Amino acid sequence: NYGLTLTAEQIINHIFKPTKNEIRKKNFFTFAEDWLEASSIKGKDNYRCALNSLKKYCNSTYLPFGDMNVQLLIGFSNSLKDTKRAQSCYLAAIRHIYNQAALQFNTDDDIALSPYLFVRFKVPKQKPAGQRALSIEQLREFFSHEPTTINGVLAKDCALLSLCLCGTNLIDLYNATDYDGVYFKYERTKTKDARDDHAHIEIAVDERIKPLFGKYRCKDGSKVFRFGKYAGYESFYQSISVALRRIREYLGWETLQFYQFRHSMATIARNELGIDKATV
Repeated sequence: NYGLTLTAEQIINHIFKPTKNEIRKKNFFTFAEDWLEASSIKGKDNYRCALNSLKKYCNSTYLPFGDMNVQLLIGFSNSLKDTKRAQSCYLAAIRHIYNQAALQFNTDDDIALSPYLFVRFKVPKQKPAGQRALSIEQLREFFSHEPTTINGVLAKDCALLSLCLCGTNLIDLYNATDYDGVYFKYERTKTKDARDDHAHIEIAVDERIKPLFGKYRCKDGSKVFRFGKYAGYESFYQSISVALRRIREYLGWETLQFYQFRHSMATIARNELGIDKATV
C-alpha cells in the first residue's frame, strides 16, 4: 500500500515469525544447546556446566524464557554461594546465552524478551582470593592427610599430579591423551585455540608420581587417565570440588581450591628455587 517492496524470504519470515507468547514458551535449555552447537565460542564445557547446574536447581530440563526472571536468578545465585567462582562464571554464562536469545528474537518494534533482566540482576563478581598459593607447611599438611572416601583420595591424587606436573589444570589432566612413559604431553585447553602451537606442553614425569599414572591408567588408551566412571568433566570437577571442601573443613582452613596447587608450584619455583619469572 505504501510502495514497500518485500522479497519472498522476507514475506515468509514475517508469516512464520513466532509470536511473543510462543517465544516466551520456548525452552531456554534447548535454545542454549542449539546455540552452543553452532557457536565457535571458547569454554563450551563451562557453559554446559552452568546449564547442568541450572537444570539441577530447577529440577527440570524445561525452562520457558518467560519464567526467567530476577527471582529465579537470585535463587540460583544463592544456591551457588558456597562456590564463588561457579557463582560468578555460571551466571555470566547464563547471561550471555540469554542475551544471544534476545538479539535473535527481539526487534526494534517487537520486544519478546526483556533487555533489562540482567540490568536488574547483577551477576556476582568473583572476589580475588586472599591466598592463592599454599605454603610449604600447608602442602605438607594436606598431603599427610589420609582421606576416608574414594573421592577424597582421588582429589588428593589429582592435586599431587597437578603440583608435580608444572601446575597442570584439572581439565587438562582429564582430557590428556599422550603419555609415553617418560613425557606427559597435552595441549592446554584454555589457550590452545589462541596459539599457533596449540599451547602444546611436554613435561618429564618424575619417578615418584609414575605410580599414579599406573593407578589411573586408561586401559583403552583413549586418554592418559581414567578417573572413575564420571559422565563428563563437569561431574568429575564437581566431585573433586566437594572432596576438597570436606578436606578443607577437616583441616580447619579458610580456603582450598584445586587451582591453588598450580599457584603453589609457581610460587615455590619462583621464591624458593630462584627460577626466573619468564621460565615460571
